[in-house]
Amino acid sequence: MITVDFQNHQDEVVIDAPLCDWIWETLPQVIREVRAVSLPSSVFLELVEIDIAFINQIASDQAHRQFMNIPGATDVITFNHGELLICPMVAERQSAEYDEPLWRELMRYIVHGCLHLAGYDDQDEESSNIMHDQQEKIVFALPPHDLANHQ
Repeated sequence: MITVDFQNHQDEVVIDAPLCDWIWETLPQVIREVRAVSLPSSVFLELVEIDIAFINQIASDQAHRQFMNIPGATDVITFNHGELLICPMVAERQSAEYDEPLWRELMRYIVHGCLHLAGYDDQDEESSNIMHDQQEKIVFALPPHDLANHQ
C-alpha cells in the first residue's frame, strides 16, 4: 500500500481547505487507477510513499534548471524515489488558457507525475500520446470538485 504525503509550500495560488480536502480524498483513487495501468518494470509498484509538494514558481524554476537543465517554472517534476513537485501557478495559467477548472489541472499534474513513476514517458510523440490517453482517462474518472469558488 502506498501512502501519500501532500504539502502546500507556496502562496501564489490559493489552495483552500475544501480543495485540500478534495485532493486528499481523491488521492487513493488516483493511486488505485495508476497502479492498475502501471508497466511491469515501473518504480511505482515498489514505492511505499509518494510525496507531493506544491511549490512556487521560483522553486519550480530552480528545480527545473537543477535537475533537467531547463529554465523556467514547469507543471510537474517527477523524481523516481516518489517525489512530485507541482507548481500551482503554472496550473492556474494553463487552466485559464484551456478553460479548465484549477482543481482538474492540479489533479492532471498529480496523475501525470504518478504515470511517470508507473513507467510512462512523453519523450516522443507515440509514447506521449499513450501517456496522455491514460492520464485523461484517469483524470476524468475522478469525482469532480464542484465547489462554486473553484469553477
